[in-house]
Amino acid sequence: MGMNRKRRRELWLGAIALVLVALTAYDLRQLAQLTRWNRAMADGSVVAFTGQLPPALLFAQAYHLRERSDYQTVLGLYKRVELAGDGALRAAATYNSGNVYFREGLAMHDADNGQQAVPLLELAKGSYRQVLRDDPANWDARYNLERVLRQRPDPEDLDSGGLDAPQQAERAVTTMRGFSLGLP
Repeated sequence: MGMNRKRRRELWLGAIALVLVALTAYDLRQLAQLTRWNRAMADGSVVAFTGQLPPALLFAQAYHLRERSDYQTVLGLYKRVELAGDGALRAAATYNSGNVYFREGLAMHDADNGQQAVPLLELAKGSYRQVLRDDPANWDARYNLERVLRQRPDPEDLDSGGLDAPQQAERAVTTMRGFSLGLP
């Protein structure tokens, strides 16, 4: 009976060692895959990858394709990242989509295609506003939204005529015209 107990212990230790070796092999394979992906992201060869890719790789593909001016494919990749990515990656993809819309809208506007630029500028505004809804402290999105609004103001901004105070508005004493507090 003593030998049987020793044999069972050896079998358990052997099974545990086998599981650990299998897990180590799996981790090494995953590490090699991640290393290959990182190298491809750095040198731009990531655009050749196909199939079911993680959101970070889709984001990298969109980044490298954007430099080639393939903005339809870029927007499709950013949309896939927005649907599948985590919070930070989703926000970055939405922001970058806004940048693509804004860049293309400005290019069309500069090429005297003002009517074709309008929808792109509106989409840019929507993208930046979405980023700001999720993260109001995103100053890059706030700045770019301001730039788009200067290019294409919202209709309600045009109706109000700017930030002028109403004519019959009550004023604080310090802003009243022609009123002296009697100080020298």
